[in-house]
This record gives sequence, structure tokens and C-alpha cells, in this order.
Amino acid sequence: MKKILTYLLVLATILATFAAFPAVASAAAPMAGAVWTTDVNGNPINQNIYQYKIDVYLNGGPKSSGAPGLPDGWYYVKVTAPNGVLLGTSVGSPTPKPVQVVNGRFVQIYMLYDIVYWVPGLGWKGYNDTPNNGNEYKVWVSMDPNFANSASKTDNFKVRNAGCPPETNLTGVVSQNDEQATNGVGQGVGKESAPGQNKEPFGAASGLARGKQK
Repeated sequence: MKKILTYLLVLATILATFAAFPAVASAAAPMAGAVWTTDVNGNPINQNIYQYKIDVYLNGGPKSSGAPGLPDGWYYVKVTAPNGVLLGTSVGSPTPKPVQVVNGRFVQIYMLYDIVYWVPGLGWKGYNDTPNNGNEYKVWVSMDPNFANSASKTDNFKVRNAGCPPETNLTGVVSQNDEQATNGVGQGVGKESAPGQNKEPFGAASGLARGKQK
């Protein structure tokens, strides 16, 4: 009788273990939809290679025609090197969830440089240069501020040139001509304090303002 009870106990343990597997698998199921980089007009870019960081825009939706789209809601964004080194993030910024999805698609196309901040504690817009020898970056979009793989979508891209072109004059980013004309007045806004890095402080115009409506 004791052996039978032991057998039944072992069997019950095994069955309980297998019963838990579907729940675990369901919790780790990948998120539907996809994200991808594009240009300001939403055109696909050959091999995801861009000249400057400000040329990179972000879009998302169904992976293919008829496929499910992204879950509706607001998303965190970050940029890393391919090996995971953090280069910029929206987490901790004034707009931690800058990307909105409605009916499975991005509500607009977003300039990536404009919706993340490098070193959020210092409050500078943009993302740092990648340490990758191939000039490769990885963008993450997630409903989870920790960017768990099961709750995130990613896309890799390359940027040929570090920083932004010198003539760039985004809100809060001073071009070389502007800086020369003011003789350094207002250096706290858009002043380069790291090589190849144009920065924009917290409180400047939201990235939504410079996204292109679809």
C-alpha cells in the first residue's frame, strides 16, 4: 500500500509539472507585429544603411499582409549596440513612452534621434555612437521598460557617419553657423560636449512633433 501511495504521489507531481508548461509557454510567447527603420517618407532603405542618425525613422505594424499587428498602446524605445550596450533610451525621460500604436500600427513615423535620450540623467536627446566596428545599431520597441524579449520588437540598422551633419538645425541643436553667429551665447542648448554628438535638452519639442503622419 505504501508503494502505491508513493507511486501515485510521483505521478501527481509529474502531471502537475506538465500542466504548468502551457502557462509558461504562453507567458513567453513572442509579441505579434514588427518594427522597422525607414526614411522620413516611409520608404524602405536598402540594407537599412543610413548616412546620419537623423535620417533614421521608425515605423511598425503587421509583419506582412494579413498578419497580426502590434498590440495597441504606448511603447518605450531604446537604442543599443548589437551586443546590448545601451546608447539611448526613452525610459526616464519626460516622454518615456513616445510611440503609440492604434489598430496594430504606428500612428505616425518617428524620427528615432528625436524620441530617445542618451544618458537620460543629463537630459540630452539622441543616442550615442555605436562601438560596433560595422557602424551597426539596434532599436528596441517595448511595452516593458525592462525590454523583455517576449514583450519587445527590434530592428538592426547601420549609420555611415557619426553624430549629425554640421548644417543640422533641429530644435535645440545649434548648427556651426548659428554657434559662430552667437559667439557661443546659449551654449547650454545644442552645444556639443562629446565628439560627434548633437544633443537636445529635456523640455524641447516632443518627438511627436517631428514625426511624419501616415
